[in-house]
Formats: sequence, structure tokens, C-alpha cells
Amino acid sequence: MRRLLPTTILGAVLLVSIFVTPNVSSPLLSPGLLTPSLLLILLLGDTRLALLGALIGGFTVDLFSALPFGSHLIAYVATITATRWIFRTRITNRSFLAFLSLVSLGTILTHVLILVASHLGRLLDPQAASILANGWWFGFVLTDVMRTIVIAIIVYVTVRLSGRTYATLVSHEF
Repeated sequence: MRRLLPTTILGAVLLVSIFVTPNVSSPLLSPGLLTPSLLLILLLGDTRLALLGALIGGFTVDLFSALPFGSHLIAYVATITATRWIFRTRITNRSFLAFLSLVSLGTILTHVLILVASHLGRLLDPQAASILANGWWFGFVLTDVMRTIVIAIIVYVTVRLSGRTYATLVSHEF
């Protein structure tokens, strides 16, 4: 029962990411919702659900993507694994800024890994699409990081106002 709401949110986010996002005319305005959802579920204390969501979400997005198969799957799973490792071993300050920094770092890491995986996939299949790291890509990543920070702030405030406590979101910790 405790996982019902995050699982429902992940399912809805995955459907929106697949069917609504490609129809938005401006790529800079298209919502990248799967990465922030996975990172927030991870940082709210449910590592198993975040990894399962990364596996299922990455596989599903790869089915509908023009990039080489496995680009999103590898990027999401690696991002969740790296963010969890950084959170558990390197972050000693459990402040709100550390929370926002981890979410931002995870978003940037996802985009960089998708970029690298698309170029590695091009080596295997020269016909596959790839991403160019140009000004447009940097603008897209910056927009996605800002959107992720806003979503993280909204989730943080909502959790605080609802009076809920999570293992990682206790009084002076995030």
C-alpha cells in the first residue's frame, strides 16, 4: 500500500513521457518527467522502486525512441545507482541544498549518459540517430535541470506541509 502512490505516479509519468512529450512543438518546453520522478522516489527512500522504475521506464522509452536501443535504460539505471552511491557515501550534509544538488546532478548525469550511449550506439549501428552536444543540447539540459529543481521544491514543500516523514526527509534533513 505504501508503494501504490509512487508506482501510480511512475506509471502516469511514463505514459506522459512516451505519448505527450513527443507532441510538444518546442523541445525546450517538452517535459522530461521520468528523470525527476525516479530521482525523487530514490531520495524519498525507496531505492528498489526507483531501480525498478529505471529499468521499466528506460526499456519502454527505448522502445519508442529513435536513439540506439538501451541508451535510456543504461542512463536511467546508472543515474539511479550513481546518485544512490553519492547520497550514501559522499553527502554528509543532509540539507535542502544537498537535496537540490543531488537532483540537479542526477539530471545532468542522465543527459550526459544518454549522449554518450547514443554515440556508442552509432558505432554499432551507423544508421541510428545520435545527439549532438551543441548549444541546443546545453540549453535543453539547462532547461531540464531548472524544471527538475522546481519539481523537487514542490515535492519537498508538499511533503513538509502534509506532515509526512520519510527516512531521508526528517526535520533538519532532506
